[in-house]
Amino acid sequence: MNTGVLDNLHAKYYEAFKRAEEAVKSAEHAGEDLPIPCINELRYAGYHHIRADKFFKDGDTQKAEEEMLKAIRHANRANFDVLEFYIAVYSEKTKAIIESYKGYEYLAARHIPNYKEHIATVNQIGNIIENTHAIDKESPDYIEYCTGICKRLKAFADAFYSVEDTLLSEIADKESSRKRSWKQCVVGIIGGFVLAEILQRLKEWV
Repeated sequence: MNTGVLDNLHAKYYEAFKRAEEAVKSAEHAGEDLPIPCINELRYAGYHHIRADKFFKDGDTQKAEEEMLKAIRHANRANFDVLEFYIAVYSEKTKAIIESYKGYEYLAARHIPNYKEHIATVNQIGNIIENTHAIDKESPDYIEYCTGICKRLKAFADAFYSVEDTLLSEIADKESSRKRSWKQCVVGIIGGFVLAEILQRLKEWV
């Protein structure tokens, strides 16, 4: 392996590593969960990079090339893992959000901006996520595909969080009113039964 080939592999490695690292930094600055699978892939990439340099230094160019190719694959995989990780994260957040107002969708529709559009998107994404296996994970199309899903799920989460306190407060009020109504109904039933019993006994005494 000559110096030109080595330089080319190092350039590919650097670009792939940089993309994944920037994705991790962006998540960290946004306060998102750190993508552990991606971080692990970057560790593996660094390990193979070091081994490649050692083999090259020892004069084993074939082994050095093999290790650099492994390092590049792990760095690329790290970038894909970031996207897949956040698809999973935002999918779980979306499920939790929808569960939080279950039974009160009409209130959610009233409070959450563009609610119908968001729900239509969420339902569509739920159907297409199952088909990600059919896309080449090392293709630009896959990266664009996953990035789009993340953005749309995050948009729904952000829309919910912007009204979360107001929405959940109104739901709590509705729940409280429902419990009071139920108690009043029970008291009314019991009261009616007692009154009927008293009237029946009065009739017997008379």
